[in-house]
Formats: sequence, C-alpha cells, structure tokens
Amino acid sequence: MNSSFNRAIGRRRIGTALISVCAAAFFSLGVPLSAVSETTAAVSAAKAAPTETADAGASSSSPAARVSDNSSGTAQTAGDSAAVCGAALAAEAAEKTAETAHIDVTDAESLISSLGDGMAMKTEDGSVMLLRDITFSSQLRITGGDIRILGAGVRISGVPIAVTGGTLTLGKDGDSGEEPSLHFAGTGDGRAFEVSGGKLVLMDGVRIEGYEAGEGGAVLVLGGVLELRGGEIFDCSATRGGAILLDFGRATVFSGIIGNCSADEGGAVYLRSGSFELAGGCIGRHSALDDKGSIVEYGEPCSASRGGGIYVGGGECTLSGGEISGCSGSGVYVASYYQTFLSGSTINRCTAERGGGIYNDGEVIITGGSVNECTATEGGGIYNNSTLVLRGGKVFSCTAETLGGGLYNHATADMRGGAVTSGTAELGACIYNDSSFKFYGGTVGHGKTESGVGCGIASTRGMEISGLAYIYNDSTLALISDGGFVPLRINGELDGAEIMMHIEVIEQSSGGMRALRSPDTAVLAADSPELIAQAAEHLRYGADIAIKEDGTVSFDFRPAIIACSAAAAVAAVAAVIIIVWLRRRKNMMEMM
Repeated sequence: MNSSFNRAIGRRRIGTALISVCAAAFFSLGVPLSAVSETTAAVSAAKAAPTETADAGASSSSPAARVSDNSSGTAQTAGDSAAVCGAALAAEAAEKTAETAHIDVTDAESLISSLGDGMAMKTEDGSVMLLRDITFSSQLRITGGDIRILGAGVRISGVPIAVTGGTLTLGKDGDSGEEPSLHFAGTGDGRAFEVSGGKLVLMDGVRIEGYEAGEGGAVLVLGGVLELRGGEIFDCSATRGGAILLDFGRATVFSGIIGNCSADEGGAVYLRSGSFELAGGCIGRHSALDDKGSIVEYGEPCSASRGGGIYVGGGECTLSGGEISGCSGSGVYVASYYQTFLSGSTINRCTAERGGGIYNDGEVIITGGSVNECTATEGGGIYNNSTLVLRGGKVFSCTAETLGGGLYNHATADMRGGAVTSGTAELGACIYNDSSFKFYGGTVGHGKTESGVGCGIASTRGMEISGLAYIYNDSTLALISDGGFVPLRINGELDGAEIMMHIEVIEQSSGGMRALRSPDTAVLAADSPELIAQAAEHLRYGADIAIKEDGTVSFDFRPAIIACSAAAAVAAVAAVIIIVWLRRRKNMMEMM
C-alpha cells in the first residue's frame, strides 16, 4: 500500500515538474501562460470524452487539440503532463486565443510579443504580418507609435481593439483580392474598434462584418481620428450608427464601401459631434464597370428609420465626394440646428416617406454634387423643413408620389444656382412650395405631372423670382390659392433671353394673385402687342397687372393667367420703347 502510494506521489511530482518545465519554456518563448491553461483544459475535456476530438477546420474561433489515452484507459498523470506540453507546442499549427489582458502596445515588437510565439512576424518594412487566426479574449490597446498590421486571409475576432494614441493602420493600398487579407468577424455581441485618441486607418484588404452594438456597430469614435482609405464594412448594426458612431473627433471616408448596415438612426453613420466627411467611396450599393465594360454592383443598401446613409445629430457633415446609394430612410437625415454641406457627393436611388435623398430639419447648403433618382411620398429628392440654400449642384430625375418630385419646401429655401429638373409628381414635379421660396438663380424644368400643371414649380405661398432664374418653356409655374393672395414678387428685369416662363392660377375659389414688381421691371404680358402696350401704360411699382383668361388686361385680383415667353418679352420691350418714343414726339410737336 505504501509503495503504491509512493509511486503515485512520484508520478504526480514528475508531472508537476514537467508542467513547470514546459511553462518556463513557454514563458521564455513569449507564449502567454493562458495558452497553457487553455490547452490543459482542452486535455481534460478530451479525457472526459475521448471519442470527441476537435476538428481544426470546423471552427475558426477556438483552438483545436487532440489527445489520446492509452489502450487500457488508465489515467497516466505524467503522460498527461507530457501531452499538455506536446499539445501546446503543436498549437503553432492551429488557431490560438490571444490573452492580452489590457496590454498596451506602442510598436511592432510589443504587439508581436503580446500575441505570442508563432502568431505574427515583422516584415522588412516594419509592418506586423499576422500568421494565424486570432481571437482576443480581452482588450488590446494601441497607445502610441505607428503600427501597420497585414495578413494573408487571417480571421480576427473577440473583444474590441482600442486605439487611444499613435496610429494603427490595417491593410495596404492595392490589396484587392476576392478574399480579405484581414477579416474582422463579429459574432453579434460587440463592436470591432473603439477609438478615443490617436488614429485608426482602414485600407484595402480589410473586411469588418457581423458586429452589433448599442452605438457604433463596427467602430465607435469618442475622439481621435478615423479614416477609411479602402476596405469594407458589411452587415453591422446598432441602435445608432450601424457601422460608425462619431462623438467628438473626426472621421473621413476617402475610399471603401459601407454596405448592408442598419440602425434606428444612421444606418451607416451617426454623427453626434465632431466632423464627418464623405470624400470618396460608397455608402450602400456601388456600381462600377469591370474589365469587360459590364456594370458590376458591389455592396448592399444601408437602412434606418431616419438616415439610412447618414444621420446628422450634431457636429458638421461635409459631402464632398463619393456616393450614398440605395439607402432607405433618406440618404442623409439632418436633425434640428445642425449643418450639412453638399459640394461633390452623389446621392442616388435612396427612398423615404419624406425626402428620399435628403431630409432637412437643420441647415443644408448645396454648392455641388447631385441628388438623383430618389423617391418619396413627398419631396422625392429633398424635403426641406428648415433652411435650404442652393448655390449649385443638381437635383434631377427624382419622383414623389404626391408633391415635390425634386424638392418639397415646407420652410425657407433660397435658390441662387444649380438645377432642379426632370422631376415627377402629382403637383410640383420639380419644386413644390408651401412656405417661403426665393428663386434668384438657377434652372427649373422638364418636369412631368399627371395634370400637366405645375410641371416646374407649384406654390401655395408667396415666392420671389429674379431675372437670373430660368424656367424651361416646357414647364409651368403654378400659383395655387385657397382663398387668399398668393403674391409673386418679380425683382429685376425679366429678360426673354434668360427667362421663358408660363404662370398659371389654378384651384382658386376666391381672392387672387398679385405680381408685385420692383421699379423698372419689364411687364408680364400676353402675345398680343396691343395688350402689351395697354399693360405698359399702367406699369408702376407695386402695380397688380395681369392678363386674364379672356385675354384682357386685369388690374384687380381676379383669377388670371400670365404668360411670358421670349417673343412676348421682346415684344413688350419694343412696345414700351415705341410708346415712349411716340409720347416724346407728340410732346415735341405740341411744343412746336
């Protein structure tokens, strides 16, 4: 009995010694001790169920270990200890779990060391090349330095990587293979990155997909800088910011695709504060030509209740390039008090109940870019509920089921450039206005309505037009009255070479329409030279002059149709000149 007991004690001591030797060897090689404990656990599990072995190809997120008992099934402690050592050493050929325990990394060497032996190597240019799949069980923090991580089809998962300082760059230019070099694979229980300082740069060859969090499904930026210069973010979701939530700091998309991401607000991007710029790349579905000249689409549309592409809930948003395509819930949703500048991006094929391309409850300034082929019930291209300024850009080929194919203005809109054309709606194919609209420049036209009325602009409230505005002669300006005056203020000279305009008054039960003219403004007239001359005699500031449906001149506020074409404008000017010349000649004759 004592001899058997002594032999058992001896075997235990030998096993313990072997474990200690292996642990010391692992430590000297840089292998985390957690790998030993995990491999030991794997051995214990294998002993409990010796017929169930891990299939190295069946899982990409957990280590595999194979352990065989002796033929008699008797436990051999020393043998098990040796198996632990052998399994741990053999783990170089299998996926490892990196136990980083909030390890701070400042350079390539410290990152390689923290990952463990055989997991990564340093390349000639100083980058870190990952050699195997990695699952982070606790957080790796980049706190300084300039680190670039590359891979060759490596899968990365686990808790988020934190960037608090320095620069972390993932991927490289031109890495555009069918499969990603670095594949960050989420399991739906957290995001991939948290940036609170420093800079995170995503480049070609990087794919982030399958992540889900309360805010910022893939990336949460709480300061610092985020740059997308390539890569892909797919299938991520959150309550706010399906792919990215920015709260302080700066985020810029230069290239890459964000697709099939969703949220309640900001399907792809939620901007709470700081600055966001879309300078290139695509949010949603991107169309391009392949080598054979065929159209190929990449990515899938993003969606949200408000702002399928971008939700602006603070800070400053600039859209200078790239595209937002196919998103639902508006391509861009701008909340109260906040600004968005559209200078070069394309917003196309987006949908919403109001404002398929842009819904504005703050301030939107458009100097370039385009909104096209967007659809909504009201305001197919843009629905303005606050302040809209158009200085350039194009809104075209947008459709509304009811009002405002291109633009529905429900607040204050100031158009001094750009074009709103080729819209479709029941009324106001290009623009529908029920508030304050100043049309001082730009182009409107080629719209289509079922009734043929208001193909250009339909307005139920007062609006101002200057001589630099252009309404194509195939479109109309419909002034719609429900009983009160619908004033139209004409500022400056209406030059027939610059304006071709048809003005209609429809659905008028009482009241009337006034054309309020500033001094020295040319008269609105019909095609008849006699009527032009008659109207010109009464031209004065604030005069209410119209050509009625029966063709006579009206100076009251009854229903009228005023038409001004290029020929009529030229004839009007000629008539005024003739009348003035005849009066002067008559006065001279009387003086003689």
